[in-house]
Amino acid sequence: MPVSSLSISNGATDINVPVVDITGVNTDTEITLPECTFKKDYYEFAGWTYGGKTYKPGDKLVVPGTANDTIDVKAAWSAVEYTVSFGFVGLDSNEYPAVSVKISYANLKDGAYTLKYSDLKLTKDIGYIFGGFYSDAECKTGISNVTVDPTGAKRYVTVYAEVCEAIAGISYIPNGDGYAISRYNGYDTVVNLPTHYNNLEVNAITGSGTLGAFMYKSVEAVIFAENNNIERIGSNAFAGCNNLTKIVIADGVTQIDEYAFAMCENLKTVVISDTVTKMGEKVFYECKSLSAIYCESAEASLGWDAKWNVIYDDGTKVSAVYFGGSWEYDSNGNPKKKA
Repeated sequence: MPVSSLSISNGATDINVPVVDITGVNTDTEITLPECTFKKDYYEFAGWTYGGKTYKPGDKLVVPGTANDTIDVKAAWSAVEYTVSFGFVGLDSNEYPAVSVKISYANLKDGAYTLKYSDLKLTKDIGYIFGGFYSDAECKTGISNVTVDPTGAKRYVTVYAEVCEAIAGISYIPNGDGYAISRYNGYDTVVNLPTHYNNLEVNAITGSGTLGAFMYKSVEAVIFAENNNIERIGSNAFAGCNNLTKIVIADGVTQIDEYAFAMCENLKTVVISDTVTKMGEKVFYECKSLSAIYCESAEASLGWDAKWNVIYDDGTKVSAVYFGGSWEYDSNGNPKKKA
C-alpha cells in the first residue's frame, strides 16, 4: 500500500536547506538510509532518527504506515566538543604543565569563546600576577577570546597565559567577589602586587583592625600589575613604610582610605590615577619628604575629603599638581604632564 511521502529532513529549524521528499513509497518497503548531506555549524551528524530509534547511513528502515501517512526521518545532531589548551609563560613547566578546557556551542557567543582566568586552574595557595592571554608564546599578540572552526574540522586551539607567582608571605581574606590582601609577612623589598588568588581577583589592600596590610614593613617599592584588579587601598595599608620612596597608584583603584600612606618618612613621589574618586582624610599624614602629589585628574574629585592632603596636625597641606591627562617622567625623574 503506498504512503503519501517519506520525508528525510535536517532535524533542525536553523538549517536553511530543503528536505528530501520521496513519494509513493509502499508500506513494508525496506529503505536504505542515505549519507547525510545537511550541515549544521558547531554540530556533527549523529544519525537518522525515527520512531524513537537512531540509524546510521546505510541502515535499513522498513517503512510502516497506512495510506496518506507522512513518514518523517530526521537528522540528529550532537555538539562538537572543542579543546582550548593553555600553556604558561612565566611559570615552571614542570610545576605547571599545560591545562585545557572542553567547550561546545553552548559556551560560544558569535562563534567565539571568552577566555577566563579560572580556566587556568591555578590552585596553589599563593597569589599570582596575571599578564593576560596571548596567541603566541612570545606574548606579543594579546587576545580575550578564541574563535573556533564552525565545521568542527579543527577542534584544538592553543592559548598562552602570561602568569607568574606573587611573592611569598602575603595573607588574603575574602572580600566581596574576590580577595583582599590582609597582611604581608615577607621580607622582599620590592613588592609586585598580585592580581589573583584562589582563581578570584585580588580587589583590595586592607589589614587587620588598625594594622594595615604592609604597615611598618621594609618595602622599598610597591608595583601594581598592568592588569591591576585592586580597587581599594584601606586605612593604614602602607603606614610607617619608611623605605618607600615612590608610589604610583594604578588605573582601576577607586578608593584610598584615611592614613593609607601615613608616616612614610622617605616618600618623595606620589602619582594618583584619575580613576580614584574617593579619598579619606590625611592619606599622607606626616610624610615629611613629600613636597608635591601628582594627580592625573584635572581637579580634586568631589569624593576626596577636604583634608586628604593634610600632612601635619596644624593643617599644613602638601601641594597637589593636577595634570588633567596622561603624564611622563622628566629628565630628573619627576612626573610631568605629557606634551
